[in-house]
Amino acid sequence: MEKIEYENYKKKPISLTKAILKSIAMLLLALAIFVVGIMFYCNIFLSYYPISGPSMRPLINATYYSGDCAYATPNIKSVTYGDIIIYNRPPMNGESATYVIKRVIAMGNDNIMIKEDNGEYAIYLQYNSTGEWKKLEEDYIKDKSSYKGSYEKLYDSSKNASKIFTDENGNKYYHIDKDEIFYAGDNRPVSIDCFSYGAMKTERLVAKVVYLIHKGEPRIWQVVMQFLGIYKWR
Repeated sequence: MEKIEYENYKKKPISLTKAILKSIAMLLLALAIFVVGIMFYCNIFLSYYPISGPSMRPLINATYYSGDCAYATPNIKSVTYGDIIIYNRPPMNGESATYVIKRVIAMGNDNIMIKEDNGEYAIYLQYNSTGEWKKLEEDYIKDKSSYKGSYEKLYDSSKNASKIFTDENGNKYYHIDKDEIFYAGDNRPVSIDCFSYGAMKTERLVAKVVYLIHKGEPRIWQVVMQFLGIYKWR
């Protein structure tokens, strides 16, 4: 039998240029699959919410006619302090029920107090009605002078008398029931929120915001950047 030389079966080496092009093609394919996967996740497992109104500025720069939007998960079990949520606010003052987007300030069984601190008002929380009062650091608030108005609205005895108490130093505070949540807009001077009408039932929570999409920038690019943690809006 004729002997076949092993060298006849060796593959010819690929040129450097072809190797680079092949690597780039594989990288682009992987990136495309990754992007498609993220968009599939957003459109199947998350809900899309267009946003209007200035109550969450500067985080959300929406106007009344067009603006930012959000992808949010209906899984609300993990909602906690500082989260941005979608809430189904019940009818008020003759208005119909509506979805609102706000930030969670306090949770059930917390106590909330607003008092002056070094010339400006600040929020203090007593978490789950136990322990010491801690100042809430709200770097997302642009104009903290608005706390004075929030103070007056929250302690309006005609609306919240049954939830307003006084500590041993004479400071008033507001109690949040265990089945309630307290949310507010970042743009306090114009926001209509729990400072205006008191804490709300957690059963009306609709969703927790996962991705915020700013107007004027490619949606997919923003989602990918937030997914990778390169851009964080929280």
